[in-house]
Amino acid sequence: MENDKIIEEKKPIAAETQAPVEEKKKCAWKCPKFKMGTGKAIGIAAVIIALALAFYCRGFFIAATVDGSPIGRFAVISEADKQAGNAILDNLITKKVVKSEVARKRITVSDEEIAAEIAKIEKIVAEQGMTLEKALSDQGLTRAELIEQITLQKKVEKLLPSRPTVTDQEVKDYVSANKISIPKENEKEYFAEIKLQMEQQRLNDAINSLVASLKEKAKTQYFGNYKPVVQ
Repeated sequence: MENDKIIEEKKPIAAETQAPVEEKKKCAWKCPKFKMGTGKAIGIAAVIIALALAFYCRGFFIAATVDGSPIGRFAVISEADKQAGNAILDNLITKKVVKSEVARKRITVSDEEIAAEIAKIEKIVAEQGMTLEKALSDQGLTRAELIEQITLQKKVEKLLPSRPTVTDQEVKDYVSANKISIPKENEKEYFAEIKLQMEQQRLNDAINSLVASLKEKAKTQYFGNYKPVVQ
């Protein structure tokens, strides 16, 4: 009798422990786990990132599309290189040798000097009924690029031993030789303008001569199809 009681008391315990086992089996069948290798997950993530970058950076790779057909940016660069590659390279070489010489001699340009040059340019474009911003926009330049050009120009000028000058007699000789007709009432203004243009021309000639000398002294090696530009 005591053995029967022990068996009867154990039955409910067996039933209680069996039910959760069945649930676990059932859950395991309903909720299968998908396992992905680490390498495959990284590969998929890399593809997604690449596609996202291609979409957001498409302007870097594509210059334009014609009826949905793309024209690659590198195709444009390649064509530009064929047409003006040597000229562009020569300009970059010029900037490099000038900047190296300016750095070697520790030449600087103050903010006041730059502001003065910008004021001159603003006055000139204002006389033509334009603003500096409009003039820069028409030239495809920004104010920052203009300041960079002015800074380099002023530094190059300071590399010259002296600034070229023009005498009043030279202006008169130039006017006479070129048979320029100047109104008597505006003679002073006309002569001043001609003198300024002559001084600027002499300054440009002096700068070109200096730059040519710096480029000649520099050890420049050309690769590929690039070659020096004959001035």
